Amino acid sequence: MIWGADKDAISNTVSKANMEFSKQQREIYTACNLRLSTGIYFIDSKDESLDTAIENANIARKSIKGSNLFCRVYEPRMRRQREMEKQVLAEFQSNLAEGRFQVYVQPKFLLSQFELFGGEALVRLKKKSGGLEAPAVFIPILEKSGYIVELDFYMYEQVLIYMKRWQNEGKQLPVISVNFSRSHFEKDGIYSRIIELTEKYQVDPQYIEIEITESLFVMGYELVKSEVQLLRTAGFRVAIDDFGTGYSSLGMLLDIPADIVKIDRSFLNRENCRNEEDFIRNMGSLIRSVKEEVIFEGIETEEQREFLVNCGFQYGQGFLFDKPLPIEVFQEKYMK
Repeated sequence: MIWGADKDAISNTVSKANMEFSKQQREIYTACNLRLSTGIYFIDSKDESLDTAIENANIARKSIKGSNLFCRVYEPRMRRQREMEKQVLAEFQSNLAEGRFQVYVQPKFLLSQFELFGGEALVRLKKKSGGLEAPAVFIPILEKSGYIVELDFYMYEQVLIYMKRWQNEGKQLPVISVNFSRSHFEKDGIYSRIIELTEKYQVDPQYIEIEITESLFVMGYELVKSEVQLLRTAGFRVAIDDFGTGYSSLGMLLDIPADIVKIDRSFLNRENCRNEEDFIRNMGSLIRSVKEEVIFEGIETEEQREFLVNCGFQYGQGFLFDKPLPIEVFQEKYMK
């Protein structure tokens, strides 16, 4: 319990105490990076339960673990977020067993010809009420808990099941890309299990593209690099997703064995995009000098498509071409 002149004064007192604690630890133990995370809840009524007050403070504390913040004041939305997280985790295994995580595919096109050349597998959650839950709601929760590893391989196996079926029906297989979270590389990587599943369904690796985000190359770099090399040697294509979102450098591409670089949609959303045509064209040329393909994400207008064609780019995806489709609909529409 702590008292103060006002709420800001209390928050400042707590933050300063936490910073002083960290400073003292570094002075005693030079390699120490120990931090305190504190949640604050202000009791405004004599009728409030002390247990509830402590629980709310703890919810605020947990919300900043792993961040650069020393303390945070409880807000009602934090409890709603916490309850939602608990629900997502509690229902994860049953949703997986009941097939509620569904495969959607967003087509990838040749920019100049509006011709399909592949697709990206994306996950959607079909709620018991019948609606769809967007991945932005549940993916961060599953990443934090580690369940994302299980979901990624579930999605990969579902993609392989469909590709095996298409293969047996004599259809020409498109290249389908599947996303893998950074969580895999905090443990054992992805290579062994990908090989095991691919051999089980006897799908040629040349039709599979493994997508990993650029942020992975800031952590566990050697494991990521070695796994990517193994995958490419085995015949898989490897894509660096979300390029340009803050971690990347063109120099990094020289040292990373990958086949495709996916350019983040933010490059197309700038108001002065036309003025940056030379920059984007030259960036593409530099990337293509060390990689096989450059793909632009988030293409939504004809103007953006024409701009990219004029810059010399060949591949893209976005709502201009098509939205993510249930894999059965993708099959009916594009694989006749």
